[in-house]
Amino acid sequence: MENRLVTLATDHYTAAEILKARLEAAGIECHLKNVHLIQGAAPEGVKVQIRESDVEKALRLMQQWKLSREEEEKKKTRELRRILVPVDFSEYSKNACFYALNLARKLRADIKILHVYYAPIVDLVPITDA
Repeated sequence: MENRLVTLATDHYTAAEILKARLEAAGIECHLKNVHLIQGAAPEGVKVQIRESDVEKALRLMQQWKLSREEEEKKKTRELRRILVPVDFSEYSKNACFYALNLARKLRADIKILHVYYAPIVDLVPITDA
């Protein structure tokens, strides 16, 4: 019963290869099933299989990776302190401003609102005469 293979995850080929590499680095033997390399980027549903005796260790490792990834994302969001919102006074700009306000409140960030317009008269006057 200990040598029976169980499916730990099902994902696209690249993600399955990454998971396999991480698990094998931790000493867990892995096998990929349903790999179709001829179709290129299309293959989905690649199964990562491990021995039943390694399931508990693999799940603990995956939980640790998830926690470390969440910590990295928190650090990245802490670095975000300014939000630039381009506006053209349309309804879409109004919605973007409301979204930015809510996001800034959550992240405790500053907001800069920017409106840029094209003045064709400037192109008619040579720079030396301006």
